[in-house]
Amino acid sequence: MMHDLYQPVRAALDTLGAPAREHTGLSPAQVLYGKRASTPPGDAQLRQRPAGTDVCQPLLGSVQIAATRLLAACGVSPDLTLGHSTGEFAAAAAASALTGEDTVRLLAHRGAALAQAETGARGGMLAVQSDKETCRRLVHRIDDVWFACFNHPRQVVVSGTVQGLAAVTLEVSNAFHSPRLASAEAAMRADLARRPVTRPPVAFVSCVSAALCSDPAELRELRARHACAPVRFEEAVRSAYTHGARVFLQVTGNRSLLASVRRSLAGHDDIRLAGTDGPAPDSGRGFLQALAHLAVLGAPVDPRALIPHQDRRLLDLPVARLDTQSYWIQQPRRPAMAGRERSLVRPALGPGGRTRNGCGGAPRRGGRRGRRGGGAGGGGGRHPGGGHLRKKK
Repeated sequence: MMHDLYQPVRAALDTLGAPAREHTGLSPAQVLYGKRASTPPGDAQLRQRPAGTDVCQPLLGSVQIAATRLLAACGVSPDLTLGHSTGEFAAAAAASALTGEDTVRLLAHRGAALAQAETGARGGMLAVQSDKETCRRLVHRIDDVWFACFNHPRQVVVSGTVQGLAAVTLEVSNAFHSPRLASAEAAMRADLARRPVTRPPVAFVSCVSAALCSDPAELRELRARHACAPVRFEEAVRSAYTHGARVFLQVTGNRSLLASVRRSLAGHDDIRLAGTDGPAPDSGRGFLQALAHLAVLGAPVDPRALIPHQDRRLLDLPVARLDTQSYWIQQPRRPAMAGRERSLVRPALGPGGRTRNGCGGAPRRGGRRGRRGGGAGGGGGRHPGGGHLRKKK
């Protein structure tokens, strides 16, 4: 999505890119739109550099915060925010608990601390398609394996050493959200102590505590423990629902969390889900569809922020003519009766001498009452009963 919307998010990425570039030597705009964005698949060295934890953390935060600012410029502001894993930092910034620039600096420091904690034996993560209790029995008495994410009732992610997992793992640089990264916690506490954390004016649900959080001291504590604590996304989604969330919008991440939201809130028919991006570049079409979806749901969407001021024009749409065409239900022709020039339709008589269609009395002699064009139901139309159908083009 962000690759397709360079012009609308350029200013935000340039502002957020300064602290990211200061710590990593790369800017989000350079990664997304520069030479690295079109790096051939075989050039592994250039592709692996942004994937490193120290670089990936501030870059992800920059992109996520820029996307939320673009949505705000289009009239879409949250009533409640939450985020999965690293996305929780951008969610806190969207709730104004921390400025966007300070969030990127915090993520740059966090990435460096996590990269330092990755020294030694490499860890990994494994997605298990089961409920929590089944997964708990599976990993019982296995050394160096811990719960990392509770995504929805049927998916748990575990972290651990490669030997402990001994299976196909997720493509990550280490065992995130596990005690293996405990050494990063002290560094995060020291960095957070220097940053102004305020009470967010927008409701914020943390996936560390799975609860609404507004106290600055508690926010600092949750950010410090974030790398070592499991992601309680399933519980956080339910907490958000309890506090009134009904429309869930995923800002980045290829709508990957929407299925977890739906499964976590199974049985609730009053929720609506939308995502701003898809699996491949689409020239911003997915973002526009998300805005349209939100507009239909009642959000005050204003898409003018997507168009530069100098390119905005008011257009008079041509008058749409409502062309009409009539369609008649034709009565099937019957074979002509002997001795008559036209066929007659005689209504059948019911009890008391009334016709079965509700008209009283017997038809006049000659049967012209039931002649095609009027019919026993009255009319004046061209098919029995006097009505007609009209189709609007």
